[in-house]
Amino acid sequence: MRDKETSKISEIQNNEELYKAFFVDSPISILIHDKETGEIIDANPTTLKMYGFSTLDELKANEFWMEPPYSFNEALDLIHKAATEGPQEFEWLNIKANGDLFWENIRLSKVKINGIERVMATTIDITELKSANSALMTSESQLRTLVDTIPDLIWLKDTEGFFLACNTKFERLYGSRESEIVGKSDYDFVDKEKADYFFKKDKEAIEAGGPVIFEEKVIYAYDGQEEYLETIKSPMYDTNGKLIGVLGVSRDITERKNSEDILLQAKLDAEAANQTKSEFLANMSHELRTPLNSIFGFSQMLNERVQGELNDKQASYVSNIMQSSKHLIDLINDILDLSKVEAGKMKLEREIFNIDEMIDETISSMKPLAKKKNIDLVEDIRIVNSEIHADRKKIKDILYNLLSNAIKFTPENGRVSIKVNYDSETLDIDVSDTGIGISEKDQEKLFEPFRQVNSFLTREFEGTGLGLAIVKRYVEIHGGTLSLKSKPGKGSTFSFSIPIGTEND
Repeated sequence: MRDKETSKISEIQNNEELYKAFFVDSPISILIHDKETGEIIDANPTTLKMYGFSTLDELKANEFWMEPPYSFNEALDLIHKAATEGPQEFEWLNIKANGDLFWENIRLSKVKINGIERVMATTIDITELKSANSALMTSESQLRTLVDTIPDLIWLKDTEGFFLACNTKFERLYGSRESEIVGKSDYDFVDKEKADYFFKKDKEAIEAGGPVIFEEKVIYAYDGQEEYLETIKSPMYDTNGKLIGVLGVSRDITERKNSEDILLQAKLDAEAANQTKSEFLANMSHELRTPLNSIFGFSQMLNERVQGELNDKQASYVSNIMQSSKHLIDLINDILDLSKVEAGKMKLEREIFNIDEMIDETISSMKPLAKKKNIDLVEDIRIVNSEIHADRKKIKDILYNLLSNAIKFTPENGRVSIKVNYDSETLDIDVSDTGIGISEKDQEKLFEPFRQVNSFLTREFEGTGLGLAIVKRYVEIHGGTLSLKSKPGKGSTFSFSIPIGTEND
């Protein structure tokens, strides 16, 4: 627009009346300077308004000049160049009547008015544009600083796989500056197989219309360092929704991967150690059971007076031997059973049997223990069909352990209840007591082998600490679930549910 204004002025500058009319009406600030002294000869109304003056005399009297590079000498030098060398265009910091600073874009050109050569200045206030550009540059600088500060690799490619931008961390990957990477593709920096893989992932992101996430191992060309990366690639679109390319962000997960490897190895080592332990316990148990069975058998013979009568002291010794050897045999049998389960060698021996009879048999075996402590045994048996297809011995062991524990940990004059529901598909049994109860934190370790909730209980209530561990594993190999509800001083309820298969299972 300003070039057209200058052209029109040149055309009409010899027609003073027409020139004055154009000069006065122009929407652009126009000043006429003396080409030698730089003095303001004339200025149009737009100029007066822009500077904040009412008259030309006020404008002429204004002190425009500041320190270099916006001083009078610099301005005069530019006026001389316009007069001798041709048009000059530049940005200039100026001052208004109220003292406000503002930016101008100034164009100086030589003109002849009434036969006298002058220099004409056409100016535009660009303060807002400068501020906007400055803000944009600041924003871009801050964004660039942020992107380069982020420890992740960040890059942008077009739809054909050519780089549009990347950050400092990505420069390390290819050992090149951004200016050397932009305009090139992965094929310029890595082997074809690797580049094909990168390009394939770019296409996957575009086709998916959203992020694709994958892990990869890379070697930095900058220093040869190896890293595991988690990479996210997403399609990028402009404001009109047109696809620009693919944005990639990769994060170093080397430490996490190493931790995962360490944890995996630790898990494998623990499993191997546990297997070794189970095998050792099984072997030792076999070695110990044979002599213990002999001791128990011989002590039974002595107790039955097969070789003659015993005095009271001898009978007491024999009784102690029988009890101790029986306790050790039970412990060894428990260890053998647990070892088999943990080694995956425990098999279900399913058979058809009468669940009513088995439950009655187990409860009957518990009655002497309950009677000794004056504990009331309460039964609630609801069985639709008494025939059941399951492992009789293991289910009996589960029930026996739960009932014996309930009686063991219930004080005298307490109550132990057994509730049974069997509907031909699921066997549900609850064993409840009014015993000492178990705290929530102790419940977590209750089913671990050789664990009781504290050493005091171990001393007060004799046991191996294997019973509940075996119960849990027997329930699990049946495909069932075991749960516990308990509060200290309020008693406990152990519940297990086992799906019952058909005879063909």
